[in-house]
Amino acid sequence: MRKIVLLIAILGISCLSFSQEKKQSFVFGMNDMQPNILAYSPKIGFQVGYASEKPFSEAFSFQKEVYFSVKSFDYHEPKSVLNLKNTTYALEVPLSVKWYKPKFFKPYIGVAGIWNFNSKTEYYVANTDNVSIGNLEFAVLGGVHVPLIQNLGFDVSFMGTPVFGDRQSITYHGWRLSLKYSFAKD
Repeated sequence: MRKIVLLIAILGISCLSFSQEKKQSFVFGMNDMQPNILAYSPKIGFQVGYASEKPFSEAFSFQKEVYFSVKSFDYHEPKSVLNLKNTTYALEVPLSVKWYKPKFFKPYIGVAGIWNFNSKTEYYVANTDNVSIGNLEFAVLGGVHVPLIQNLGFDVSFMGTPVFGDRQSITYHGWRLSLKYSFAKD
């Protein structure tokens, strides 16, 4: 419960402080998130969100983002009747630092809080299992922003959730590609 309260607090602070940022962006993209169990096959998912940046020096800025994301994977073993498809809905709050010195790309690194709030698994015959889950995960991320034209660019990033100890829950790692439309605040 404390983790959920922490994520809601981070989300609230992040959203309230968007109005003070110099550069804001709408983000839409797709992801290819692989569960940490290698037998599962990732499927293309998507994310939509809002981002803001605030420079704190001539070369670096702090970037806050809030995403709604859908991740999907399936599992089928040919010599078994086990066949399943999973879709997980999540709220993600990445916080990162972006470096502005390179001319054609802007690398960044950061951390993210991920709240998987619903997971739906369809089994082989016709069984469907809707599960409301509330686990909060923390991920590390790294990526690069490539400006295309004046207010449009794309981000390519890798996000991974480290597994600590004997944790048995499904955590994700994978690539994300996002289109970002930015507008500056006067």
